[in-house]
Amino acid sequence: MSRSADGRNLAKIFGTFLFVTTVMPSWSGRRKYVHVHAFPLTDNVKTESSAVDPADEEAQENEYETSALAKARKLHPPRALNTYDAEYEHAEFWEEHGTLLKEAWKEWWEKEVFAIISHDTDNILKESSDEWLLPELSKALDEAISSPSPQSEEKVKSFWVSTPTEGFSNETGQQQRHRQQFYTTQQLPKGVYTTSSPLLTPSGISYLRTLLALARSSKIPTRRPNGMNRNGVILDKDVDGAIPVNAIVESFVEKMLVEKVVRPMGRVLFPEFVGCGDDLEYFAFTIQYDGGKNENADADGECGHINTDNQEIDNNGLTKDFELKEHRDASVITLNINLNLPDEIGYGGSQVFFRPFPIEETTTTATLEESSFDKCTIEDGCGTVTFSPGMALLHLGAHRHGSLPIRSISSTGQRKNNRFNLVIWLFGKHGDVRIAPHSTEEQMTLRERWMGCQNDSDDWVDVERLF
Repeated sequence: MSRSADGRNLAKIFGTFLFVTTVMPSWSGRRKYVHVHAFPLTDNVKTESSAVDPADEEAQENEYETSALAKARKLHPPRALNTYDAEYEHAEFWEEHGTLLKEAWKEWWEKEVFAIISHDTDNILKESSDEWLLPELSKALDEAISSPSPQSEEKVKSFWVSTPTEGFSNETGQQQRHRQQFYTTQQLPKGVYTTSSPLLTPSGISYLRTLLALARSSKIPTRRPNGMNRNGVILDKDVDGAIPVNAIVESFVEKMLVEKVVRPMGRVLFPEFVGCGDDLEYFAFTIQYDGGKNENADADGECGHINTDNQEIDNNGLTKDFELKEHRDASVITLNINLNLPDEIGYGGSQVFFRPFPIEETTTTATLEESSFDKCTIEDGCGTVTFSPGMALLHLGAHRHGSLPIRSISSTGQRKNNRFNLVIWLFGKHGDVRIAPHSTEEQMTLRERWMGCQNDSDDWVDVERLF
């Protein structure tokens, strides 16, 4: 489906819609940090309804008023304000209403979303993971998962490059034109990988963003994604204040991205940093940077001071974010996907920058002098990446990075001025994040990289008997 068709079909379902700004989460219980995205609508979705007897209608209204969904919609969630160490901002509110919110999401999906799906004549909401991932990579991953071998692993690895112009000799003319919409000839810093073509297809991006737009239009309160960003949502079945919808969390994030892409590729590309038990849990969230009214970024988006305490509020009552200060993720592996569609490039700046590659725990940037950054090169792990629509970046969570200020270069529509992202973090049980590299003897075998280790779970499969 073409980009213009994607836009028209989204409009058919939702009418005019906005996309929510970025936030990062805070929660107690599970130790995670996250970036999450949400995309709100300006209008509620309307569906046809048949005539209802007044008495029945009154009974239904009374029943609705006492439902979890109605109660959740009447809540007044506190606004996310802080941009530093805000993981537990307003934690009491989300813990108090956590159970109610989970029940509201279940009720919303059963009573309202099914009706919307039934009117989706263009099948935007059709669950088909075969159409969401880069087809050639998806096929190679399936082969490696079902029958791991040095050859199948090397084939999968060839799709992940440090320079987006690598590995294109066999692509068709159509594939070349499609790729050139997304990528430049930039070389990525050491330890940062991307796929040779966009990881998610336009239909995959449309599917996810459509569901996120529906979720935001539900008017069920959602929690900030992490302690730095303020706009966005957490995608999780357990965290209070997250969006727990299975069509997003289980089908798209967990089964397709975490199990099929992020976990095996983290093990393959960073064998010395990801060992048995280091990547068993995940945290997923979305983020949005708003370029609509950021006048503080310069023409290149690379300097200019941004007031991170800026309290500018968007039309949905959310505090806008313009940049992300340098930080290290609470993860062993991070996947960051630009969820913009090809024509949503009405912004400048907002490049992702990286500091020196963390060779070992004693040489992470926490121990380096600031002056050493000036001498740091791409070979050292430093540099900026133009984060194009559809692009996916895979890197170590310990690799310090951030996002430069965003600025608007388009006046044709608000959503073209924003950058939307999906971020997935992997870490060990109970939120443990290993930083020190594994010795050669400790590193996972090929079979363990694709099938797991014996102590990973109770339903572990003895891989020896499969060969």
